[in-house]
Amino acid sequence: MIDNSSCLLSLKNICKSFTIDLGRHKSELKVLNGVNLKVNRGESLAVTGPSGSGKSTLIHIMGGLERPTKGKVLFEAADIYSLNNRELDIYKNRKIGFIFQFHYLLDDFSALENVAIPALLGGGKLSEATKRAEALLVQVGLKDRLHHLPKELSGGEQQRTALARSLMNNPLILFADEPTGSLDRQNSEIVQELILSLPKSGVAIVVVTHDMELASKAEKILHLEKE
Repeated sequence: MIDNSSCLLSLKNICKSFTIDLGRHKSELKVLNGVNLKVNRGESLAVTGPSGSGKSTLIHIMGGLERPTKGKVLFEAADIYSLNNRELDIYKNRKIGFIFQFHYLLDDFSALENVAIPALLGGGKLSEATKRAEALLVQVGLKDRLHHLPKELSGGEQQRTALARSLMNNPLILFADEPTGSLDRQNSEIVQELILSLPKSGVAIVVVTHDMELASKAEKILHLEKE
């Protein structure tokens, strides 16, 4: 376990509520209430809990996708929600990676092109982006699928392509929201193994999962309950 001096991301009293319009009056739905946690460099954290407990909301907040109602998200000691829009975009593009239950690949682009896109959006050179994208696809076992469109890939291959894409800009932390939820057992194990190998290279991972077998392989587990 990496010590606290290498803390990469910390949450301070994170609360999240949604306002529900019921016509004549409005109701407040509390999803997260005072969450505190730390994620160290190269550490793995699994977030578990029943549906509706706020697991996905929590990692969206950690990843800069959704503002908390209250509290701070500190990345390398800086509050990401005090950043301006451009700085927050840089955080999301260069510092973190995201992989979801569904791959969200672009249908008209090959696996290689899909993986290269984050680097190109960040201003990278095509030749360098293509070279790294190819290396990542080889790393996830898709050497022979570089030029295939998403519809020509199996579900497991699509998810591995999405994983390669999430690593394109050398993120310091990867957020994975039910990354194996739509896969059969064989492909689920392949994707699990790939994700859980990342801390060895210094990438921290935060995985939302209902799969307690996967959660048990993480260094730390955060269990959420419904408010």
